[in-house]
Amino acid sequence: MNIGKTVEIVKEVLKDFEQYIGDRKNLISKLSISNLKSNIPKIEMIGDLNPDILDAWGVDIKSLETFSKPIRKIEIIPRVPKKISKDIIYTDFDMNFWSVSQYVFTNLPENENFSKLKEIIKKRYVKNIPIIEYLAGNNTEEKISLLLSHFFNNLFIKFISNNISDEIIVNYVDILKNELELRKPEFFLFYELEGLNLQGDRIELESKLEIKKIQKEDFYQIDDFAAIERKNRIRLFRPFMLKIEKSFEDQREIDEFKYWIFSILRLYKLGNIAEVQSFSLKKIVTRPHILKRQRQESREAKYDYIVKKNEIAKFKDFYTTVNKIYLENKENNDFRVILIALEKFNWALTESTRIDRRLTYAVMGLEPLFTFSNEYGISYKLGLRVAQLFSFLGINPSEIRENIKSAYDFRNKVVHGGTYSDDWEKQLEELLPIILEYLRISLVIYILNISNGFDNILKSIDLSLMDGDERKKIEKMISRYKDRFDVCFEDIIKN
Repeated sequence: MNIGKTVEIVKEVLKDFEQYIGDRKNLISKLSISNLKSNIPKIEMIGDLNPDILDAWGVDIKSLETFSKPIRKIEIIPRVPKKISKDIIYTDFDMNFWSVSQYVFTNLPENENFSKLKEIIKKRYVKNIPIIEYLAGNNTEEKISLLLSHFFNNLFIKFISNNISDEIIVNYVDILKNELELRKPEFFLFYELEGLNLQGDRIELESKLEIKKIQKEDFYQIDDFAAIERKNRIRLFRPFMLKIEKSFEDQREIDEFKYWIFSILRLYKLGNIAEVQSFSLKKIVTRPHILKRQRQESREAKYDYIVKKNEIAKFKDFYTTVNKIYLENKENNDFRVILIALEKFNWALTESTRIDRRLTYAVMGLEPLFTFSNEYGISYKLGLRVAQLFSFLGINPSEIRENIKSAYDFRNKVVHGGTYSDDWEKQLEELLPIILEYLRISLVIYILNISNGFDNILKSIDLSLMDGDERKKIEKMISRYKDRFDVCFEDIIKN
């Protein structure tokens, strides 16, 4: 499909629609309270007129045969007109979707330029038409007509909203072409966030992916592709959101992408970063629709953090670095071990409300990072290796070994059954964030140094207990990123 040629044809259709709207505007402007009552036949000429407009002129409609067919049977009771200008009435009329639907289904099929577009599509994309998702119709001809009806319906709504331009027309034609060529559609994705705040309005992590302060205008952006009644206001709970505009193959690909973005945000600092609610819109012509998902219970994040203005550059650097490593290594066997540990970390932060289970997930996350398969004495070796790694951050190894032992004991009670002490909840409230920090920092160190090989890192931790050269390897491995991402490490070093 030639974009330029198609745009010119679309503009001709819009001219015809503009004439149609102009004619109806002139008709409505001639109406008044005095002649409306004596000229009921004129009402039949504007059968799709929204009763709200009549109401604005001071008319009560007592009975109405149907809203979907021309008005033929009404009883008019004149009353004191509202003080409202014709411009406002015209705006109300402009936003009347009935007029658009009337034109699309009655006038559009007879339009010469509409027929031209049908022939262009039929000639070039006849094999693709049956494959297009959501496209109803008994045959190719009907399917193409329906596709173009959806296409022009959206453009006409933009037109009557006084929000049309050459750029918008080109954008719509490009979306139509992508759909006809069966390309990946682009999505608008909005995730209202809890657990993360910004000192500022926005951080652009990459092109068309940002964390920003929520503005209602962000949600009106999706009006371009799906009809949202503005009276149905979106209720918001948190001040910031993750906003994504990106092409995806399907929902599975969206979920995988979102999962990794949220994981990076949780790795930067300890935070229960989660979506309170989400809105997604598939930018397609055939069936643009909004999917809204809201958590059953919105809760205050137990752990949260603020990205301060003076650390925005480091925050973006952390995201870019970790994301690049993930994209380059996600299919490697070594990295899959990290992904297993990361999954348990995410579970411990977000999925379980029982604190003993959350602690169990955190310990289960540490196990694949610090033990070899089929090893004996896991509790002892886990404590020894975690303590050795964190000693390079200046943390007391004895304290770490004691914390790991306590956590592993609780883990065994959950898994195998056991009796809890009376103050076990208080103990876990203190212990859980400590173990989560061990797991978070360990994941960061392993991810940033995965080029060394997972087994090699673990062996170096063991050997560094006795070998000076291996100690230098670990020191170099940590110091390489400790200063660069100092904000990421500062909380555990402080504590």
